[in-house]
Amino acid sequence: NTDTFPAQPVARVETFPEWRQPWEIYVNVHGQRFVREDIGSVDARETALFGQPNRRFWIIFDQHVLDNAPPIIMNWSREDMAQAFTRGGPGFIKAGTLDELAAKSGIDADGLKASVYGYNYGIETGHDFFGRQHKPARIGQPPFYALRMQGCSTSSAVGLAVNNDLQVIRQDGSVIPNLFAAARPRAVGGAAGAGGAPGAGERTRPPAVGGVGGP
Repeated sequence: NTDTFPAQPVARVETFPEWRQPWEIYVNVHGQRFVREDIGSVDARETALFGQPNRRFWIIFDQHVLDNAPPIIMNWSREDMAQAFTRGGPGFIKAGTLDELAAKSGIDADGLKASVYGYNYGIETGHDFFGRQHKPARIGQPPFYALRMQGCSTSSAVGLAVNNDLQVIRQDGSVIPNLFAAARPRAVGGAAGAGGAPGAGERTRPPAVGGVGGP
């Protein structure tokens, strides 16, 4: 709940629909929905998020959702959530109107109102614009709430550079004497999903590094 990064996590928000079906909608900084919130594919959700400005989005809901839905924050009660929104901060925004919520969150107000209207229209007609299946209730009972979410990468392609003899080399290509590194490949895309993996095919595990004594 800060604008200073890196920061300690405050809580974990449950966005896996296989564990908790969403009552909320997700919007980007333009106030636009960008994914079917209840889609089961982690690849689809991650790929959709990577296309958003700064990989940031907001989870939008109203008082009815807070009062009736299973808490979206893991291991928190509704009372815990209410207290967090009362304390406020950039991660927990509460407002009496959608315009005010957008202003406090830094979201485009017209886009947010259009997204809420479109979601409610889908509930009334039974046809969500994104094909969402789980549509428990309209969003319309003030106050309104926004949880700011930030996407990030949990792995990278960084590692030690070696030459053909597995000698560790410096940035200029020179060899570090008596230092060797090796690793074995592994497949990626299972737990993280193809959308969240920075590469495809095979990657390497953390290298085993060994030194050889001598001058």
